[in-house]
Amino acid sequence: RDFKMRGTIGGLVAATVTPFTAFGDVDYDKIQNLANIILENRISVWVNGTTAQFSSLSVSERILIAEKWRSLIPEDSDSKLIVHIGSSSIVDMKELAEHAKTIKADAIAAVHPYFNKPASLDGVVQTIEQVAAIAPEIPFYFYHYPAKGGYNVDMLELFKALDGKVPNFVGCKYTHNNMHEINCISRYNDSRYDVLVGHDEGLASAVIAGVKGGVGSTYQIPFMIPIYKEIFDAISEGNVQRVVELQGRSCDFINIVSSLYPGEDFNGGLKDVLKLTGIDTGHCRLPHISNNDESVISTLEDLLIQNGFLE
Repeated sequence: RDFKMRGTIGGLVAATVTPFTAFGDVDYDKIQNLANIILENRISVWVNGTTAQFSSLSVSERILIAEKWRSLIPEDSDSKLIVHIGSSSIVDMKELAEHAKTIKADAIAAVHPYFNKPASLDGVVQTIEQVAAIAPEIPFYFYHYPAKGGYNVDMLELFKALDGKVPNFVGCKYTHNNMHEINCISRYNDSRYDVLVGHDEGLASAVIAGVKGGVGSTYQIPFMIPIYKEIFDAISEGNVQRVVELQGRSCDFINIVSSLYPGEDFNGGLKDVLKLTGIDTGHCRLPHISNNDESVISTLEDLLIQNGFLE
């Protein structure tokens, strides 16, 4: 059967950070700071994902975070609430799916278990079948992230295996760099499914290849949102040169943050950028390290000003 909400989520989806106190506790009140800019720009949210440090959160914390976001996003809002429920434990995934159903999340998503990893496509399929069945009335997105998940799923074969078998399977978040595969799954079964790219620096290429939107950590940065929105406009207008320029701005911003906050510390860099724009999202939780070096933050601000991101 055709799922009732198929095709409703596209455009920009912000993969949100989780605010923590200096002692590592979730700072639920600071979620409001981030929600204000997201709702103002009418973009959707992906909560409890990689950027949110989901693997460092307890199930109870993830439930409270999802509830906080639901309280801030009206059910009839243009901003959709996608709750990531992926975990190393299928038991936790099912509990989180049940909770997402009770708060009427607009969609759920899950990466496959990533410590005791699946050894075959069938392991992934069976996991999705069981978890998605917990909330059959809510759209389900598979979260494909082989660099983190440790198993590179053949996505076209996965789509074929789930097609018609899991009624609420609506697509995937694709955090990988195989543009051929992106195009194949975007066109599968007359483009029936939503494919949302997970690499912000590859948004333009992926949209041209067929994806309907992107889920990204930099989509919550106030001065970056207009740039990403204009990418969609420039593609629609066929303005290739402008698309190249705009995606270049994205790459410039990501390069600045990465140069000062390499690897997993990028998350802390995003929080410092947000703070420079007046949005306090607190600290990171270990093992990610929050930056306390004022000279680094000062350098970050200088580079953002020099490159025209901040005034």
